[in-house]
Amino acid sequence: MKLRTIKTRNPERARRHDISELAVMVRFGEVVVAVAAQRVARIALADEAVRAPGATPSVRIGGAVLPAWDLGKLLGYSQPPAAWLVMATGDEPDAPKIALATGPCIAISPHGAVSPLPAGVVSASPAAIAGVFITDQALRERGVGHLGVRVDPMRLIGSSELASALRGEP
Repeated sequence: MKLRTIKTRNPERARRHDISELAVMVRFGEVVVAVAAQRVARIALADEAVRAPGATPSVRIGGAVLPAWDLGKLLGYSQPPAAWLVMATGDEPDAPKIALATGPCIAISPHGAVSPLPAGVVSASPAAIAGVFITDQALRERGVGHLGVRVDPMRLIGSSELASALRGEP
């Protein structure tokens, strides 16, 4: 096996980051949406998820059947899923997991400081939007806009809807 060396453009980007500083960056058109990486257990391609029968919208990813939501629809976007995030619903090691359909995953990286998002910019609960951040140059070179949005999917879904789905209720 031949190994190859990769030179980074910016040595700062190569430094280590704590998992709490990282976000999974997904794309919806020109918009970057950041989700806390510490809750993401797995990233699966869209074709790895199969709709599972039942009263609660669910998908089978690998051997697990998980309650499922579409992040794009929760934020008001209509593009079909390109990936699925398997996410823990809490910080506990045995926290139940859900599946979250997303646009393409474009990076797992830290982002800059988060600023408050003015009310009404997105059609989501203000508590679910941590704020906006300036995307880095490498992401902009991939065709995304200058601003990204940091979201909390569990707050987007809502605690009562999440609890009902985890119990298998419609």
